[in-house]
Amino acid sequence: MKCNQSSRVIRRPARRSSRTDGADDVVMTSETSSSTSERVARDDEEDDGDPSPSTSSGDGHGVAVLAREDGARAIVFASRDANGPRSGTRASLVRVCASTGALEVGDGDAFASAAEARARARALGYDVEVMRGVTALGYRVIGDVALLLVATHARVAAVLPTGDEVTQVTASAWVRTRLVNACRGLSREERANAESLCEFSVDGTHFYCETHDVSRPFAYGGGDGGLENPDREWVWNGALSAPLRATGIPGVCPTLMQGLVESRELRDSNGKLFNLCIFGKRSSLHPGTRYLARGLNDAGAPGNEVEMEQLVWCEADRDSAQATSSASLGASESTNGVVHAPQGKIWNWSSYVWRRGSVPISWVQEIKQAYGEAEIQVSKDNPYRGTSTYFNRVMNAYRTRSSTTAGERQSFPITCVNLLRCAPGKPEMLLSEHFHEAISGVRQRTGLEGVSILNFDWHANCKTLGEPKTVEGLWVALRNQLVEGSVSSGIASAFDGERVEKTVSGWQRGILRYNCADSLDRTNLAGFFVAVQVLTEQCSELGLSVFNANVNAGLAYAGSGSTDASVARTSSGSSLPPGWESRTDTTTGRTFYIDHNTRTTSWSLPEQATPSEPPSTPSSAESSRVNSPENGAGQSKLLSRLNSGQGLRQTGGAEWLDELMNSPENANATTDSFKWLSSTVDEFRAAMLPQCLTAMVEIFLANGDFHAQMYTSTRASHSATIHLLDANPATAAAVRFKSTPVSASSTMTNAALGIQRRFHNMVSDGTKQQQFEMFLGLNSAKHFPSDPDVSRRAVTRVDAASISNHSACFKPDLADDLLNCAMASCGSALATVGPLFITPIASHEFSMDLTVSSGVGAPEHLLVTSPAAVPEFIAPSHVEVVVRTGSLEKTTRFALPRMPPGTQYALPLSAPTSAVDGRLWAFAEDASAVASSRDDGYTVTLRAWNELLDEEFKSKSFLAIGHFELVSGGRMVEAAGMKGAKSPSSPASLDALRSEDESDASTSALAEQDYVNALKDIRPFEATLASLLELEVIRLRARVSDARKRALISSAGGQPDEFDAEDALRVWLARTELNKLDGERARNVASSSNSISSSFRGLSLSSITGSIMGQMMRPNSATLSQVSNALGSQQNLTMSSEPIEQDDPNDARCLKALDELRTIVAKTETPPTGGSFVVESTLDASRAESRAETSRAAAELLADADVQSVLDAIPMIRREYMRATFEQCSLAGSTLRLGVPSSVVVGFKLTLPDLSQSYSPSVLRVSAVCDAAIDADATATVHHIADYVVPALKPRATAHYEFGGAFARLQPKSLLFCLFTADAKAWSLHGRVSLYAHARVSRTEHLS
Repeated sequence: MKCNQSSRVIRRPARRSSRTDGADDVVMTSETSSSTSERVARDDEEDDGDPSPSTSSGDGHGVAVLAREDGARAIVFASRDANGPRSGTRASLVRVCASTGALEVGDGDAFASAAEARARARALGYDVEVMRGVTALGYRVIGDVALLLVATHARVAAVLPTGDEVTQVTASAWVRTRLVNACRGLSREERANAESLCEFSVDGTHFYCETHDVSRPFAYGGGDGGLENPDREWVWNGALSAPLRATGIPGVCPTLMQGLVESRELRDSNGKLFNLCIFGKRSSLHPGTRYLARGLNDAGAPGNEVEMEQLVWCEADRDSAQATSSASLGASESTNGVVHAPQGKIWNWSSYVWRRGSVPISWVQEIKQAYGEAEIQVSKDNPYRGTSTYFNRVMNAYRTRSSTTAGERQSFPITCVNLLRCAPGKPEMLLSEHFHEAISGVRQRTGLEGVSILNFDWHANCKTLGEPKTVEGLWVALRNQLVEGSVSSGIASAFDGERVEKTVSGWQRGILRYNCADSLDRTNLAGFFVAVQVLTEQCSELGLSVFNANVNAGLAYAGSGSTDASVARTSSGSSLPPGWESRTDTTTGRTFYIDHNTRTTSWSLPEQATPSEPPSTPSSAESSRVNSPENGAGQSKLLSRLNSGQGLRQTGGAEWLDELMNSPENANATTDSFKWLSSTVDEFRAAMLPQCLTAMVEIFLANGDFHAQMYTSTRASHSATIHLLDANPATAAAVRFKSTPVSASSTMTNAALGIQRRFHNMVSDGTKQQQFEMFLGLNSAKHFPSDPDVSRRAVTRVDAASISNHSACFKPDLADDLLNCAMASCGSALATVGPLFITPIASHEFSMDLTVSSGVGAPEHLLVTSPAAVPEFIAPSHVEVVVRTGSLEKTTRFALPRMPPGTQYALPLSAPTSAVDGRLWAFAEDASAVASSRDDGYTVTLRAWNELLDEEFKSKSFLAIGHFELVSGGRMVEAAGMKGAKSPSSPASLDALRSEDESDASTSALAEQDYVNALKDIRPFEATLASLLELEVIRLRARVSDARKRALISSAGGQPDEFDAEDALRVWLARTELNKLDGERARNVASSSNSISSSFRGLSLSSITGSIMGQMMRPNSATLSQVSNALGSQQNLTMSSEPIEQDDPNDARCLKALDELRTIVAKTETPPTGGSFVVESTLDASRAESRAETSRAAAELLADADVQSVLDAIPMIRREYMRATFEQCSLAGSTLRLGVPSSVVVGFKLTLPDLSQSYSPSVLRVSAVCDAAIDADATATVHHIADYVVPALKPRATAHYEFGGAFARLQPKSLLFCLFTADAKAWSLHGRVSLYAHARVSRTEHLS
């Protein structure tokens, strides 16, 4: 059979060293001391703090996190140029957007070295080093924090035959960057999850290779795709590396795998050096812990799946290697001049791969008690639905790259070694039966004939035959699979001191997959005992001898099936009888012998001891006689059953195993490979080199503990069995005969591990499972519901705006520099240091005009950053945004909340709707006027002012402006790469709907005439609210736009404002809410009275208290007023009976008209523009100089002596929160009534809920309820104060609003708060609103 070759030219990496620095915002996952073999980021003064320390040739790379004084971050990445010379490196400067956390790379951000990148960073102000490390492993933005995972220490775990270094992470840290973005926040639960993610450690459990694809076995790695297309099954930082790789920087983030890599440098019996390396990679397709990741998941991936690879290589003799290469390549194959390079080196290598995992069907295990075995439950709904998917994936992963015949895929045998208990009555028997059914279905229905199953009941065999016989039986049972499967092999050639080419001369032709219930202890043991046999075959193919010198001459005998082998050998090489062991007395140094059969000791050598000689091999005549039909043996019963297909049903127990080992086929097996499969455990141990056995024992003990720790948080159990092949005869004998304290200690250890595992299963596995999922980016909607990693609307920054006109500045010479970044994205970070603009003294208004080019889109949100370093009372209290496009104009006005300095929040620039503020429709403009022209350019006038400052300070102070920024219309995106974008549906304007509904002009004219006729029937000053609402229904039905409505009213001799029902509607809605509260109060009082009356019959004080407090404990069902009323509070009874006007007779007409308006408006207006959205990043590299100028100008403005004197003269004000005397909340929680305790109240505090969902546009309407009318000519006792837009803020944030002078004139008895939100699940106002007054304090008191 002709073998396939694959080759790839790569570079041999050089080692480097590094150092780590801690910081307050750095989360260290562990602290591991560095050694000479570790990579660390070192501080090199000669290269000016270069984070990519290099060897003398200049090679190396690293990562450094830098910060500016304003908190902005930048990252320097230095990596090798894979296509360049060995000493070539390149570096990139990446900035972290202060608002979104997006990684931004400009055209001029690539450098020849990290030193140049650092110099550029310092020029931009990034002169504070936060962290330095070896490499970046991942990056993720969660809410208002960006997390960068950095490997701070690493060690070279192995150097492959190609010269590539496999690096294991030994210490890592999460670097946190706080973001200034009001549109993204985390709830308390999400923050706890983020903290848990940072506690997930990769130290000592993950590895990577920057120059070779180790996600595939060595024979398959380095092919097409290579590092850019790793096998996703074994990649653990796929989600975390996506933002880094999206920057386009080559090698910015290596592929991270979870697993263990161990290598040893050994010598064979002739003193020749060779290397042994064992990989154990854990699958990322079904991560989790013991009872939470069992069987197959929806992706057809089994739990605890591990791919093991045993790689052996040595330097080859040049002449023989060239001859071998030429023979394997053939005369027509080209070697690319590598193998024949005059000064190149050649390495022969051999690779063997196997797998281990849980049973690949759908099943679970449920813990019902703290002790005992968990119950196994196989899915009742098609438990085998993912089995064929799994085996197809495995077969495709290892199938060689050519086909046996054209158009057909080459078959790849997969033998499943089932180590479960197969005896009737055992819980695992159920799994075994279903497993056989699944394999049978796979073979019959999917055409995967290469998949087979072999039962080998490990525990039953050990109990009946003993551990040594069980191991020997395993070797015999897998003889055919090992011989036919063979191993992969090839050569690796180096030339020019740099390039290395790998050539495959032979492929592994089959794979073993071990499974038990947990895929932990039994699979590790079986894999170990087979791997040591495979090691001898690999070394044999490489021309290495791993056996003692006195055994090498008799290697040809090893095919015999002698089972009467000695336990050990003496120092002189003589073999001891079965059950005997030799030891050395530590006091006298004499050798004594232990007979474990009789439990006696002796100083003399047993008489049965014989020199070590290989057993005789049966002659060919004897062999043919045994196998001949005339001998009567023919095929054994076992082989007959196997050949007839009944082998799939055999139990794999002691009876079967004994028959297999004593069968003629085993006794006469003669092959050129795997000659030691028929030897006994003791023969094999005595013959093999001690250093090889020691290396294998150490590696597999560590491998078993590692995978057990990841799956169960404990060490592996039953590991003592591995010591059967321990190089120390005493240890091996102790394990074999179980007659020493070692055996008792092992039994106690296994019992303790069982208890520990059950404890972790019930206590900590849930948290560990969650960490696995968060690290891999799975179930993000569950762990981080508000995280923008799901499809949602994205709004784009408007950085193309140019300022054409603005107000005067306190220092006119700094105005232009200050406004360079006033409307740019970079201004948000600058505003956290100080104000970006200050008006002259006694001026409390600021305005500017902006021009935005076409293609940016209509603005949807206004981002505001409150100015820092100044009192919040001189910041703007109101803002107005006027957007003009063509002849259309849209005005939005907000009352800004008082926020702590440096706080960023967002306000929606959307047309009001019935869901947002209760206005039901847009009176001032058509709902879609500006939005329909989103692709045209537009102009914006932004005006901000402060009308809440006390009169005595207006002439002595100024207005301090922070940062304002527009963000344009949204589109649907997928956050992972922003793919699949599509524009949201635009609202249908009234004119458009008219053209759709009215087929001709005459019909349109008739509909408009109906509206004109209705106008004539209404007298504005005498019209009722119901009449005005019915008029609006007629207008909207006639598809008369707002502009046309005004023209028709003017032509009829009226004033448009006379027909505006907005003010009357607000008062009517407030009265309606008051009546609802009054009705709820009456019902609750009656319910409380009945509850108390019935409780008095039992004369139980506890029952009375329970009847009252029980209602209080039910959310939104009882308030303080209900409890007071139940106790007979006269104050609240008086408040509840205050005069409230009865319902207007026309209320029914109003309600009907409102319902019709809601139906019509729903077809004409855009849905609220909040909800699930994220602000896209804009590269501000081109504004670096402008940002530097603005930062300098802002610092100069704040340091001005006149500015400081004004700030010093402004008194410090502290808020004094007051307790309301009356409180009642509606059942839905959207309406709240508070009593006003004092006339000194100036405002209220609103606390946002701890919601995990994203921001939803909301308006809080405040109305005053007075005892009597304020004006002599008025009779109203309810007055509208203001509509406050609730901005997009982080969860649990607080916003302070001030009422202004009109509130003091009203002096209301109570306040009514009504919440209008676009979210159907409106959050409750109960307990979230509190009133406050102002109290002046000295600067010393304020600072304290």
